Amino acid sequence: MKHINTYTENVNEWVSNLSKTRKFPTYRETHDKKEISKHYADTTDFYFIYSLNKHDIGKYLNTWFQGIHTEYKEYVTNDEMWTVKKVDEDTSLHLYNRYYNPVELNITCPIGAKFTKNEKGQDLYNMSAKILSIDDSSYSIYFQQKPYTELEEIRTNIMKWLNTQSILNGDEFLDYCISVGADPNSIDHD
Repeated sequence: MKHINTYTENVNEWVSNLSKTRKFPTYRETHDKKEISKHYADTTDFYFIYSLNKHDIGKYLNTWFQGIHTEYKEYVTNDEMWTVKKVDEDTSLHLYNRYYNPVELNITCPIGAKFTKNEKGQDLYNMSAKILSIDDSSYSIYFQQKPYTELEEIRTNIMKWLNTQSILNGDEFLDYCISVGADPNSIDHD
């Protein structure tokens, strides 16, 4: 999938605060090897943000990082982009009173890689957009059944919009995602 490499090489043209050298860490990088199972070792560890002091959170705040990117044969299985944003008081109340939270934009293939194709013969992917929390609540919404390149473009637009938000409001985040094609019925506040 040549366009995937093109996206990651050129996204910095569209999103100027993309880290060129660092990635969002995995559990393998943030935990003692004895503590973590092999199954989760290469999964992005967004919880590590909550153990950082304010100075170290600043290293992740308002900067975009590539997370896990995996490909299998001719398709992508997972393609994450991450940042950390400060949220407003109303939003923090829903996120266990944490003002600094990770934001994930993740393009995935359908479960079991059972693709549906559009009229142009393109495989259709899904994308989640989430403000995560230290526990089980979040501001999440989903984009479903869209070509990969369309989701890349939507993701870039969300990244650019998030860059304009010095303090993020969860409901405005969900509203913006709906305005660029997310399914309003997929909002999840787990």
